[in-house]
Amino acid sequence: MEVKGRCIYYAFQLPVGTCSISGHINGIAGGNKDFEPCIMDDDSFRNWSAGANGARAYWQSGRVVVTSIAATLAGPGTFHLIVSNTWSIATDKTVQARAVAQCAA
Repeated sequence: MEVKGRCIYYAFQLPVGTCSISGHINGIAGGNKDFEPCIMDDDSFRNWSAGANGARAYWQSGRVVVTSIAATLAGPGTFHLIVSNTWSIATDKTVQARAVAQCAA
């Protein structure tokens, strides 16, 4: 996935139950290769996208070059894996991301 200017995100649906999200994100090109990843529910994502208060991340690592994803989420609902580059106005970033959800009803 390529992060240009601001951010890129993947929306995903979770069924009823507890879900474990795991994965790995690696910066591979651009500036210091750093980025800020997080996972938000749909309401928080909409608030965050609009620059409003009330955004809550269920998982975040802060600014990193590489990170592992480890989150437990309760479904059902729509969630977003976000990779942000908002602080870096002039430098595009390229990252590789892999994530999976394992859910128990």
